[in-house]
Amino acid sequence: MISIIGMLTRRRIRRTLIGVLFVFLLLAGLPIEAAIEGDSVAQKITATEAALAEAGRKHGLTDQRTITYRHKLVRLYELQGRFEEAAVLMRREADALEGADGENSLGLSVALNILAKIYHKAGRNRESHEVLTWALTKHRKQPMRRSHPPPPIMRAQSGALQEVDKKTAPFKAAQRHSSDGQVLPVRRSQSPGLTVNGIPATSQDPLAPRPPTVGELQLLEQAKRLDYDAWDSWWQRRLGEVEQKYREALRYREKALGSDHMDVANSLIRLARLYWAMDRHIEASATHRRAIFILEKRLPADDPVLAEAMWELGGFLRIRGDYQSAQPLMSKALATLETGAKADTKILHYRAAYAAVLKEMGRGQEAANLRR
Repeated sequence: MISIIGMLTRRRIRRTLIGVLFVFLLLAGLPIEAAIEGDSVAQKITATEAALAEAGRKHGLTDQRTITYRHKLVRLYELQGRFEEAAVLMRREADALEGADGENSLGLSVALNILAKIYHKAGRNRESHEVLTWALTKHRKQPMRRSHPPPPIMRAQSGALQEVDKKTAPFKAAQRHSSDGQVLPVRRSQSPGLTVNGIPATSQDPLAPRPPTVGELQLLEQAKRLDYDAWDSWWQRRLGEVEQKYREALRYREKALGSDHMDVANSLIRLARLYWAMDRHIEASATHRRAIFILEKRLPADDPVLAEAMWELGGFLRIRGDYQSAQPLMSKALATLETGAKADTKILHYRAAYAAVLKEMGRGQEAANLRR
C-alpha cells in the first residue's frame, strides 16, 4: 500500500513539474518572439529611412516614389508607438505638397487625413478632429476624377463608337452643359410618333440622341451630390452611410439614363469596391460583374477602361484565393494593357501579379516565361 501511494505521489510531482516547465517555456517564449518581431521592424525602419533619404535626394520631396517610402516609414513608426516621429514626417509632407501643388491639392488632403489618423492613435483627439476637418474641406474642393471613384458624368466615347454615331444619327444633338461646365449625358429618343395619316415618320432616327429632360438632370445632380457625400462618409469610416448613398445614387442614374449606361457601370464599380472593403464578397463579385457586362456592351473589347475594370475584379478574386475565376479576367486585361505600352513599372507589376496567379494554379512554366 505504501509503495502504491509513493508511486502515485511521484507521478503527481512529475506532472506538476512538467506543467510548470511548460508554462515557464511559454512565458519565456513570448518576450523572445516579441524581441524577434521588434528586431525585424527595427531593421525595416533602418532600410526604409535610407530608401526615403535616397528617393528624396534623387526625385524630390513630393515625388510619388518618395511619398510611398514616407508612408511606409510612417506605418513602421506606428507599430513601435513612435507617433510623434510619424506626425513630423506627415507634417513635412503636407508643407511640401502645399508649396508644390497649392493649398487645395488632392495630395495635401490625403496627407492631412493620414496625419489625423496618427493623432487619433496617439490619443490627441482634438487635434485629430481639427486636421480631419481641414482635410475634408480641401477634399470637397476637388473636381470629380476618373478613378477612385469613376465620375458620374458620361465618359467621352472612343473613336469607334463616335464613327458609328456619325453613320446612324441624321443630326447632331446640341450639347447641354451643367452648372460646372461639364457635358451632360444624353439618352436615346423613343420611337417616333405616327403622322396624321398613320404612316410612320421616317425623318427621325429612333436611335438619335436627345438631351436629358429637366427631371433627368435633377436626378443626375442629386446622384452627383450623393457621391460627394459618400466620399466624406468613407473618410470618416461610416460605411453604412456610404452604402446607402451609393445605392441611392445608382437608383437615380438608372432612372435617368437606363440600366445599361456607362455612368450606371461606374456607380456599380463604386458600390462593388465598398462591398469588397466590407468583406461582402458575394455581393461585391456580382456587382462588379454586372458593371463589366455593361462596359462590354458599350466599349470595344480592347478598351483600356474595360481592361482596368476586369483587372480590378481579378485582383480582388486573387486576394480571396479564387485563382480559377481571377485568371481569365487578368489574362484578358493584361493582353489589352500591354498593347502599345512600355515596360514601365506598372506593367511589370501587372505581369508579376498574373505570374503569381499562374504559379498558384500549378502553371509554373507559364509564370516563369511571363517574368522574363
